[in-house]
Amino acid sequence: MPGRPPKLLKFHKAEGTYRKDRHAKRESELSITPGPIGDPPEFISSDPVALAEWNRCVEDPEYKQVLSSAFYSILCEYCHLHSRMFADAKARGAKRKRMTAQDRTTLNILRVNLGRTPAAQAKVRVPKAEKPANKWAEQA
Repeated sequence: MPGRPPKLLKFHKAEGTYRKDRHAKRESELSITPGPIGDPPEFISSDPVALAEWNRCVEDPEYKQVLSSAFYSILCEYCHLHSRMFADAKARGAKRKRMTAQDRTTLNILRVNLGRTPAAQAKVRVPKAEKPANKWAEQA
């Protein structure tokens, strides 16, 4: 097993664990800067469950700090599978299942990779607002 992938440098810098002696070799790696992810595609916009999950991800104030346009396709797939999971739960009594085991596995992997599970959220740290030096600096 190759082990887990290395953490992005922006996460090391945000957490305060960046060390130049360890990470200088990786400075030239592709850095993804947070920014607006854009509007959802038509197949997400037409599905109310998928659109609600899209908005929940995109409008979360802390999650916005690490989300960027590079995650657009992953977020689309995640929202689509999330909607299919709800449709499958509604159709439990029906003869035909909508989601396969592989789809559920993919959904769980996407949840972890996007930081949408409680365990994964503990690993994603966003930069916190700096506190003022003293209580008088706050009022100035």
